[in-house]
Amino acid sequence: MLEKKWFIYTAGLAFFFVLFRYYGYFEDAGRYLLQVVHFLHPERFVNDVPFMFGNQDSFTVFSPIMAIFFKMFGVNCGGVVAVFLIEILWGVAAITLFVRWTKLWGHPTWALPTFIACLVVLTNKQYGSGAYFPIIDHILVARFAAEVFILLGLAFLWSRNRYVSLAMFLLASVLHPLMGGWGIPLWLLLHYPKLRLPLLIVAVFALFTAFLHMGRLDFYPNDWFGQSLPFTPTGEDAIFYATILVFWWVVWKFCRNLAVSRFAYAIFWLCLIGVFWQYAGITLRHELLVQAQPYRVLWLGFIPMVPISALCLWDYFRNPTSISLWLNARPRLARAAFVFALIFLVASAFLHNMVQLALEQNVGNVGLARNLMDLPAMLAPVHKVVLGLLALICLVERRFWLAIAFGLSLFNGDLTILPIIAIVLYLLPSIDGLLKDILIVCAIVISLAEYLSGLQASPLLGPGIQSTLFLVILFILIGCVTYLYRSHRESVLWIPFVLMIATFAVWDFAKWDVRSESRILDEQQMDAFFDQTAFPQIQDRGKILFVENGESPLQSRFKFLTGTYADETINIGELFYKGQFLEARSRKNALLLGDTVLGNWGNYTQRIAEVYANPDTLLARVNFLCDIDDITHFVSDYASMPLLRLDSLFLTVKSKYIYLYGCN
Repeated sequence: MLEKKWFIYTAGLAFFFVLFRYYGYFEDAGRYLLQVVHFLHPERFVNDVPFMFGNQDSFTVFSPIMAIFFKMFGVNCGGVVAVFLIEILWGVAAITLFVRWTKLWGHPTWALPTFIACLVVLTNKQYGSGAYFPIIDHILVARFAAEVFILLGLAFLWSRNRYVSLAMFLLASVLHPLMGGWGIPLWLLLHYPKLRLPLLIVAVFALFTAFLHMGRLDFYPNDWFGQSLPFTPTGEDAIFYATILVFWWVVWKFCRNLAVSRFAYAIFWLCLIGVFWQYAGITLRHELLVQAQPYRVLWLGFIPMVPISALCLWDYFRNPTSISLWLNARPRLARAAFVFALIFLVASAFLHNMVQLALEQNVGNVGLARNLMDLPAMLAPVHKVVLGLLALICLVERRFWLAIAFGLSLFNGDLTILPIIAIVLYLLPSIDGLLKDILIVCAIVISLAEYLSGLQASPLLGPGIQSTLFLVILFILIGCVTYLYRSHRESVLWIPFVLMIATFAVWDFAKWDVRSESRILDEQQMDAFFDQTAFPQIQDRGKILFVENGESPLQSRFKFLTGTYADETINIGELFYKGQFLEARSRKNALLLGDTVLGNWGNYTQRIAEVYANPDTLLARVNFLCDIDDITHFVSDYASMPLLRLDSLFLTVKSKYIYLYGCN
C-alpha cells in the first residue's frame, strides 16, 4: 500500500493541509500585493517610497503571474486560489522529492512516513538571521512559489536528463533570485565537482565589492562598512549553521551511497559559502553581502536533512551492526537508560512548570523560581541527547514506532508528553505487540493534536463535538490499519486508509481559512479598489496620508491598494537607490516623532500604532506633516476631524464612510 503513488500523494496532501492554513494578505504578502498592483497601475504609486527609486519587483516575474489571478478572480478570491494552488504544488513537489529519493535508496515504502515526519519537524520552524522566515511559508509571497521549483529541482537531481533539474532551479531563480539562485551552483557542484575551487575563489573575491562605493560608484548614502545591518545572526543561528554544516560533512564522508555522498559534498560547500558570506558581511560591515541574504542557502541545506537522516539510519540499522549486537547482549543497560530517562524527563517537566507557575502566576516559591529560571534552558541540550539516545536504542532493537515517537520529540520540543508515554510502553513488555503499536500510534496522534491546537498556524482542535468526532474516527481508523497490517490482510487494508484520507480532507476543507472576520472584510473591500483606487483625483499619491480604523499609515495603505505617504522600504530595493533610503528615513522620523530631526526609533511598531490610534495625537501629526508640506491630503474614517473635508467614499463591504480632508 505504501508503494502505491496515488495513495502516497493523496495521503501526503491530506496531512499537509492539516498543518498549513490560509492567512490572507499577512505580513510580507501585503507588500507583494502592492507590487502586483504597481505592475498593473504604476500611476497609483507616484512619490510612494518603495516605488519612487526602485523596488525588488524588478528582479522577479512573480507580479505578472499573480496579476493574471487577480484579473480573473479579484484580490480576495485571487489570493485564496493562488495560495491554495501553491500549497498543492508545494506538497506535490515535496512528495515527489521523497518518492524519488526513497526509490533511489531502495526503500520506496518509506516515502510517505518520511514526508509526514519532515512536515512535523518543519512545522512552525524558522530560519535566517534571528529566525525571521518560516521554513514552510503559508502566505502569497514569491519565495513560497520559488520553493516549489527548488523542491522539484532537488527531486530530479539524479534523473536521466540532468537538465530537468537545472530548468527547475532556473524557474525558481526568476521567481525569487535569492532563494532559487542557490540551486544553480548546487547543480554545478553536483555534476561538475571540479568547480569547487573556482566557486570558492569567487566567494572570497566577492568581499572586495565593498569598495564599489568609491568614486562615481558611490550610490549608497554612507560607507557600506558603516551601515546598520539587519538580520544579524544570533547565538542560536550559529548553532543552527554549525549543525547543518556538520551534518552534511558527516554524510559526505561516511555515507555508503555514492549519489547521496556527492550531493552532501555539493551542499556542504554551498552552505559553507553562504555562512562565510553572512559572517564576513557582518564582520566587514559589508551592506551588499548582508542584504543579499546569503543565509537563504540554509533553507536548501535544511530541507533534505530529514529524508537523508531517515534513510541513513534505516540503511545502517536494517542489518545487525556492532552497536546492535553489543546492545542486544546487554538488555539491562537499555532498560536502565529508559528508567533514568523517565526520571529525568518527569523531573525536568516538573521543574519547568514550577518555574512558570511561580514567575507568571506567583504560585509557589517565587524566590526559588527566580534562582532556577535559567535551569530549564541549561537542561535543554541534555534533554535532546537523552531523546536521541532513546531513539537510537529503539532503532537498534527495531522498535520503529517508538523510535519515531522519540525522534519527533527530539525535533519538536513542544511534544512533552509523548516521550514519557513511549518510555512507559517500552518498560511494559507484558503488553501484546499489536496493542502496544496501537497505543504508541494513538499517543503520537494525541501529542500532535495537542501541539497543533496550540499553534495559531494550525488550529486543529477546538471546542465542540466536531473536534472530538474527528479524533475518535482517526483513532478507530488507526487501530483498523494496525490490526489489518499485523494480521496480513493486505487485500482490505486500503479501506481504512481511504477513509482516513477522507476524514483529513473534510477537516482540511472546514478549517483551512483561518482569517479573522476583520481581515476577511478588509480583503473583500480590496476588490473595490483593484481597478480604481480611492479618490483618484489626487494624482500625487505620495502626498496622501491614509489612516483607517486607527491603524498605522503603513497598514492602512494596503487596504486601499494605493501609494501613500508612508515610510516603508524594501531591503533589496533601497540598497541601489540612495534617494529611497534617505526619503524613507525622513518619513519614518516625521510619522513617528513629528519632527525632522533624527530620533530614537526603538519599539517602532508599537509606538506608531499608539500615535495613530489616538485622534488627538493623530491630528497633531497631520498638522505637522501639512506644515512641512510633506502631505497635501488626509484620508480617514474619522468623520469629525477639524480639517477641510473635500470628499467622501462609502465602503460597501464595511458599511461605513471614509473622508478626504485637505490641509487647512
